Amino acid sequence: MVIGNPADIAKMPGSAQQVTKEDIRQQNYDDVNRALRKVPGVYVREEDGYGLFPNISLRGVDTTRSAKVTLMEDGVMVAPAPYSAPAAYYAPTAGRMSGLEVLKGSSQIKYGPHTTGGVINYLSTAIPTQQKAYLKSTFGSFNEQRTHAYVGNTFDTRAGQFGVLLEGYKRQSDGF
Repeated sequence: MVIGNPADIAKMPGSAQQVTKEDIRQQNYDDVNRALRKVPGVYVREEDGYGLFPNISLRGVDTTRSAKVTLMEDGVMVAPAPYSAPAAYYAPTAGRMSGLEVLKGSSQIKYGPHTTGGVINYLSTAIPTQQKAYLKSTFGSFNEQRTHAYVGNTFDTRAGQFGVLLEGYKRQSDGF
């Protein structure tokens, strides 16, 4: 996590906002475009209708492939070549995320070289501390099917704790 504790937002340089797990579950967000539209100062341009190729603008920078916004998953840059070609031709599947962190402004330079607009950090599902299983399946028009499932646990070993999480997300449709 980049922000970590919501109380730390006030201590951060620039502006920051979180889209929490509760926000995602309550609004049934499954693409990053819909989730980020709720964040002030964020402009999202649709390309594919599913949020697979984000075109995100923070603080007025160009939206083309989110080139001036650093995209991260759990604090790790996701662009194939973040220092030379930062364009977002890949983005984590938002339907399997437990939250988003949005850091606006160029003061976020410590997170990479192309943070003119800021940083979007996707937060993946945390490894559970006890055995947990989750399954959600939804169906919609145009034969749309979405399934998100995971199972995980944390074990005590002689070397310390060992956690494991097996997760899958599938989305298919005949169109939109």
